[in-house]
Amino acid sequence: KTRGINAEYGKQWYQRRVRETMNELEIAANMNFKFECDNILESGVALKPVFGSGYLGYVNMGNTCYMNSVLQVLINCVGKISNKYLAHSASRSEVPTDFGTLFRNLIHYTENPGKYSVDPEGLKPGQENGVRPALLKSIIGKGHPEFSSTRQQDAHEYFLHLITILEKEERKTPNLACSEDLCFEVEDRIQCNASQKVLYKSRKDYCLSLPIPLEKASNYAAAQAWEVRKSELEAAGDKIKPEDYVKYKVNLGDCFTMFSAPEVIQDFLSPETNQKGTASKTTGLKTFPNYLMLQARRFTLTANWQPKKLDVLLDVPDVIDLDYLRSSGLKPGEVELPSGPIEAPLEPDPSIVENLMGMGFSFEACRKAAYHTKNVGVEQAMEWIFSHMDDPDLNSPLVIEQPVAATSAVAVNQDDVQMLCAMGFTVKQATKALKKCDNNLERAADWIFSHADELDQDEPESSPSTASSLPDGPGRYRLRAFISHMGSSTACGHYVCHIRDKGGRWVLYNDEKVALSVTPPKDMAYMYLYERM
Repeated sequence: KTRGINAEYGKQWYQRRVRETMNELEIAANMNFKFECDNILESGVALKPVFGSGYLGYVNMGNTCYMNSVLQVLINCVGKISNKYLAHSASRSEVPTDFGTLFRNLIHYTENPGKYSVDPEGLKPGQENGVRPALLKSIIGKGHPEFSSTRQQDAHEYFLHLITILEKEERKTPNLACSEDLCFEVEDRIQCNASQKVLYKSRKDYCLSLPIPLEKASNYAAAQAWEVRKSELEAAGDKIKPEDYVKYKVNLGDCFTMFSAPEVIQDFLSPETNQKGTASKTTGLKTFPNYLMLQARRFTLTANWQPKKLDVLLDVPDVIDLDYLRSSGLKPGEVELPSGPIEAPLEPDPSIVENLMGMGFSFEACRKAAYHTKNVGVEQAMEWIFSHMDDPDLNSPLVIEQPVAATSAVAVNQDDVQMLCAMGFTVKQATKALKKCDNNLERAADWIFSHADELDQDEPESSPSTASSLPDGPGRYRLRAFISHMGSSTACGHYVCHIRDKGGRWVLYNDEKVALSVTPPKDMAYMYLYERM
């Protein structure tokens, strides 16, 4: 019996030691996590709780901090969203299951929290501050492989997904139109270096993603020296103290400069010369929204394709003026490039044809399969054959369509089409998603999951949206809110947000805990919301 007790004790000790060892490894792999938590959560400072209207906390239901932070920022800052949905007629169902009603209810409780937002010192045993938007999370994430799960997610991706949901609601109920306050047009200017003629292309977006030029850091030499020293310490197995870290210090203005800097396009097929050469591309903003959301690209991939978070502090001003980024289209003296060259006809990929013929299919059937799937891959071509086995002309000679002059329509990247097809979607569905999202692969993947009912619908002919349909005004903004992330990647860690309230005070929203901020950590944030002044 004693041996049994000792064995059980030994098993428990071993399991506890394994957990402790794993924790130690995690800490070693992310030594600056404590630094992030101490600064972003303002540890060591007695933060004063706030409660009442506008200070309702959202309870963390298990890795829902990313959702809580995004919802707090949109509901508390973008007045048009709150006003439109509060005026919306809610469902009278006892347990509503539609997004409009659930979103409206959350906005209502945020502004009229009652017993859900009281002085923490007055809480009774078992009582908690905040609400649990569980049904809303379920509805927003319905059909999405990530946002329907209980795993940690990227707040930036969730923001874009939520915008997609808002757009979908606006199509069903036009008087709910509110996402336009965050929408703006980005314009690319492409100049053919051979002919010096230009092409302007615009696209809609809801978040301006900014690169971070580490080489512009004010302490670049010191940060580089620390990178070398840190590698030496890690190789020797020596412990690294969080306070020893030297983080890059970059000005937000340098991020905007890098965003708008000229970029050389190699192998540019000029519509003027119909030959490949180089082109220069610059990007600006065609319109300025009422609220401008920024994403600081703190996450990158190493040479080994491993995710890495940049150790960088951003100097973020309260007021920014972006009028210098305005793009106004064709300028006097500029000559516009023609609409496009006559494209070469698509020829079936010989390797795909050969692979299919090895499976016993006829030469012409294999050519047709490769051609009609746009040479995406063998698997997609084989599926095409199986779905056309009963076609009477399957084995008849392939008739290749005559090429036509290129138009201003969005041309999709075939590599991105192939990636979406690898997820089980057809070429037509992948192409539609990429066109809807202006060739942004991440947004297209999100769109395709949240618009399953629209994938196979034919697109109505419509004219492209114009800048005049979006809000526009001066590019002078004041910082209203920011979302911060603690952890080594967006797949783990914790999110919180800071919001400037109506009285000008910064407030920290850490799930259900809401308190006045003493030193808002603007330099460590992942997303920033600016409001037009």
